[in-house]
Amino acid sequence: MTDLDNFLIEAIETDTPKEYVAPLNDDGAFINGHYFEDFIKEAKINVTVLEHFYDSSDETKLKACDDWLIELKCDSDVFSKEVKTNEKASFTYLKEDIKGADGIDDIIVSGAGMIELTIAAIDEGHSLSEIKIEVS
Repeated sequence: MTDLDNFLIEAIETDTPKEYVAPLNDDGAFINGHYFEDFIKEAKINVTVLEHFYDSSDETKLKACDDWLIELKCDSDVFSKEVKTNEKASFTYLKEDIKGADGIDDIIVSGAGMIELTIAAIDEGHSLSEIKIEVS
């Protein structure tokens, strides 16, 4: 889980893809967020669910999930995309400084202080399983 603590920072800072295994919670979702003291003004994040690991020993359980909802929240801006396993979801966040009424002084800093990524199984019944993801 420690690798997952900073994966959003790495994804924003580099275009190099990196794979992680992430746990799904009781709702069948992986949610990870990071607070940035220096507001983020630009972020491009690519996310792909490569594989879904589930308990196949119990035949009454569902099979691996193939449909995912990936959501990126940058403070109040929300981007989402439904994808299949091995389909990339790409998100771009861009904010420019807002200038004061006189156009020169009073630049209001804009950007996101909190960035959160959610990957959720669209089908029900996938709680407490794991997914292999690629993020860049």
